[in-house]
Amino acid sequence: MLQFLIQHVFTEVRGSTRAFREAFKVPVYEKAFRWKMPYDEPEVKEWVYFYEDDRILTGLVNLARIRAESQELPWTEVDQRRWPKIPKEVDLGAIISRVGFEHRPYQYSAVERLVKCKRGIWAACTAAGKTTMLALAIHRLQLPTLVLTPPARKDIAVDSTTFFKETFGLPARFCNRKLEDGDLVVSGASLLFSRLKRDPKGTKRWLSRFQLLALDECHELSDGLHRLLPLVPAPYRVFMTGTPNPQDEVRATRMMAHSGPIMLRATTEEMVAQGYVAQPFVAQVRYWHEYGFRPGTEYGEVYEEAVVLNQDRNDFVAKVTHILRAQGHSVLVTVPWKRHCYLLGSTIKESVVYTGDQSTELRQDIRQAMRVGDVKVVVGNNPAEVGISIPAISAIVVAGGGKAPCQVIQRVGRGMRLKDSGDDRLLVVDIADEIGMNVPTGFRSLKGISQQVDKRKNLYLAEGMKVLPLCTTLSELIAVGEKFRRTDA
Repeated sequence: MLQFLIQHVFTEVRGSTRAFREAFKVPVYEKAFRWKMPYDEPEVKEWVYFYEDDRILTGLVNLARIRAESQELPWTEVDQRRWPKIPKEVDLGAIISRVGFEHRPYQYSAVERLVKCKRGIWAACTAAGKTTMLALAIHRLQLPTLVLTPPARKDIAVDSTTFFKETFGLPARFCNRKLEDGDLVVSGASLLFSRLKRDPKGTKRWLSRFQLLALDECHELSDGLHRLLPLVPAPYRVFMTGTPNPQDEVRATRMMAHSGPIMLRATTEEMVAQGYVAQPFVAQVRYWHEYGFRPGTEYGEVYEEAVVLNQDRNDFVAKVTHILRAQGHSVLVTVPWKRHCYLLGSTIKESVVYTGDQSTELRQDIRQAMRVGDVKVVVGNNPAEVGISIPAISAIVVAGGGKAPCQVIQRVGRGMRLKDSGDDRLLVVDIADEIGMNVPTGFRSLKGISQQVDKRKNLYLAEGMKVLPLCTTLSELIAVGEKFRRTDA
């Protein structure tokens, strides 16, 4: 008989069988694998084990119960956890009224689900107010709290600290170059990684005092975070994400293992229908490639030549941006490569580049300048695609291609916060790369860049966004844009 001895971080498993242990390994596939026939199996590169030393992470207990029952293994469990005392009730509505926010029932529900379940994931679309929900949870639980952001997401930590302090009056302290004391501490993971190397005992002692752990953008749960999180024995845990289903099976399992199941799901379609986020309208505009590549050319080489260094295409993106500016929009242009940001920044007039190699202070100034209207066009890569939401953004140009669901959804999410003007629409212009008919057959391969167009379209539709008819010329885009013209920007 299986026996689960449940603690806050790990659960000891006694009496397990080999088949039960094998059920907790997750495959990592070769990235270079290409399907050849419908019945072909992808090649497994390695296995990642989530059952080690006769224990599993406690977030996997529900899965362990299911696996045991599927294998007809009887099981019992002993819950050895002790829970800190929390207030019986707190008037969250009064707090929302005091700060001047609208009452959103799902936010109160999310907090009460955390009180009941004690650990799990809030899967709510961008602009649904996850940071507001966390602030309410902190008021509700009144426990020493650590808010973590993934590596390279320091901007989110800075903005969250300011939000907690200035909007909700919480005594938040941001760990910039040292670990801070206090009942509410916000830190980027990178600082903790370095502190653990320099002072492991002191850092572990510091981590052990928190009783509520929150991880923002948990879909970016890295190898380093996977090793760090077990050092935080907080009984209450809430992970937050707008994209709860990453394609990476290992990362998805880690999310559940360190937190628990999804406690709240609020999709873009639901939030738009209830009037809580801006409705995204997607206009894909065709860009013809007048040359191609031989089949077998590596993707990185094709992408660099056809997208990043293609000045004709960069000029095309600049024209699209200028059209949107002429129609009154504040524009975010997103691309994955930092090098591409600077190339487009030098091509698009009056644009400001926003990348990870800039100082935190400079990026903070850029975000603030866009909020107040001093900056109208930002060209950014990954730091601009996740976590930050600026109401002033009324148009987004997806200029870098790609099809990864998390990245596509996160890019669009940057402009989904409700607009101060009341015109709660977001125009997304997606550059649709296609191959010109005059390209010789033997050179037509763009290694999937053109096929990604339809895959992004399907993602937009799946997320409840409105996809407009394909614009084959800039003139057609101008006509579409006139329907979304802004007078407040």
